[in-house]
Amino acid sequence: MGSLFWFNVFTRWLHLTSAVVGVGALIFWRLVLIPAEQTRDAPGRQKLMGDILPPFRRIVHSALGLLLLTGGYNFWVAIPKVGALTYRALYHSIIGTKIVLVLVLFGMVTSELSSSPASGNMQEGRRRWVTLIIILALVILFLSAILRRLWDYQ
Repeated sequence: MGSLFWFNVFTRWLHLTSAVVGVGALIFWRLVLIPAEQTRDAPGRQKLMGDILPPFRRIVHSALGLLLLTGGYNFWVAIPKVGALTYRALYHSIIGTKIVLVLVLFGMVTSELSSSPASGNMQEGRRRWVTLIIILALVILFLSAILRRLWDYQ
């Protein structure tokens, strides 16, 4: 086991850790932050979100950035080996779907984080959008689990 092996282990671990942090942040957003925001009047919402949103954005954007970097590297490492897979056509269709869904997810998260959180009319829409984002993230994790298991059937 050389240094490349350990680097690949590290990037995979970093990818998984970033996914855990990102999905955890989304769940926190939906189950804690949005309900806490709704219990306040407009000035209270602005203060709450003004205090919480900047570090929250840094965490989420860092997780997204690390997912993009480590996912690209992991894809680059895996592609030469895909030809040996028994179910390589399935692998290609799932990885393509996953990549498209990840790009959609990144766009949705970025859009939601950039909109004004203190707008009273957006609260119901925000709750639905963040729920949809969480469902999309869980679908992506499920596709990742399928991709990982395909390597066992080569």
